[in-house]
Amino acid sequence: MSTSTKLGDDFLHVPKLAADGENWVTYKDRLQWSIDARGLLGHLDGTEKKPVDPSTLMGRGASWVPSTADEMKEIVVYNSTNKEWRMGEAVVKQQIASTIPDTLFIQIKGLATAKEIFTYLANMFKQRSRIVSVELLRKLQELKCAEKTNVREHFDKMRTIREQLSSLGQAPTDESFAAIILGSLPASYDPHVSALMALAKVSKVTLTSDVLMSTIVDEYDRRASKAKKSHSGSRNDDTAYNAQTGKRSFGGTCYNCGRRGHLRRDC
Repeated sequence: MSTSTKLGDDFLHVPKLAADGENWVTYKDRLQWSIDARGLLGHLDGTEKKPVDPSTLMGRGASWVPSTADEMKEIVVYNSTNKEWRMGEAVVKQQIASTIPDTLFIQIKGLATAKEIFTYLANMFKQRSRIVSVELLRKLQELKCAEKTNVREHFDKMRTIREQLSSLGQAPTDESFAAIILGSLPASYDPHVSALMALAKVSKVTLTSDVLMSTIVDEYDRRASKAKKSHSGSRNDDTAYNAQTGKRSFGGTCYNCGRRGHLRRDC
């Protein structure tokens, strides 16, 4: 075992754990990866055991003093391995301490080993993560896209919540997420969705949530473009056909007086 590493601090950086444990699952995985990169994962999972003090072996007591060469060797080996073990423990403890809020540090600072600290945090946030995930799932299911709402922004909100659920290890399946997406859309998208699902069925293609959102966004862009052209056309139609004169008459606003029906030169 060796605590030395040439890896930079940025490479080993672990984002801070939120006080409410919202990012516990992601934090836990990144902490384990960082500790493993240092070669000290055994301290976190408890497989790296503390060396046994020779004086505590059977038949020896607190007043035991090594008297043979083999016993002296035991002491030397123990002192070396114990020092290395303590250094490893200190590195892992510091890694955890530097990435948790002060309120949590106060709770864990009295625990003896890195394993005990990690277990304490895991037990604390296991139940809390379930509560947070239930609330996030409820929020996701209640998101609705109004008729004139920007679909892109709506889907961004849905993706954000899904990512938060994923960080808690509670992400809905893609099929469930697709169903939630469909339930969040306004009724005007029903014909488009029905055609899309029919096409997917005939083509025997799985309609994933990503494909669904992509096609809905395309439809939203098509509608927005059509509405823009229609609005632009109505504003630019400044001339009207006069059936009596057989000529086009100006129906816009005069730039000189502000009244409609004539040009500035005729004002």
